[in-house]
Amino acid sequence: MNAASVLAEKVRKRSDLFDAAPQLIDTQLKKLAQANEGRFSPDQARSLVEMMNKVATADGDLTASQRDFIEGIRSAFIREKQSQGKWS
Repeated sequence: MNAASVLAEKVRKRSDLFDAAPQLIDTQLKKLAQANEGRFSPDQARSLVEMMNKVATADGDLTASQRDFIEGIRSAFIREKQSQGKWS
């Protein structure tokens, strides 16, 4: 195997890992949320998300990855109250 082939294989493997990262993060967030379900009050969960936003934006705007990660935390830990009204 020549140097170019070795390099191409390494790049392909890293690309595969990068492509799998969002799914891995999503899976881990779901496990984290399930393991801690009901452990945090809605106010505590909102406070966590607010702190994450402040830290992530300390040096500028959020990147897409940061925004997705924080949104994943928000959606995993902050359950919006569903309407308990009757069907019309």
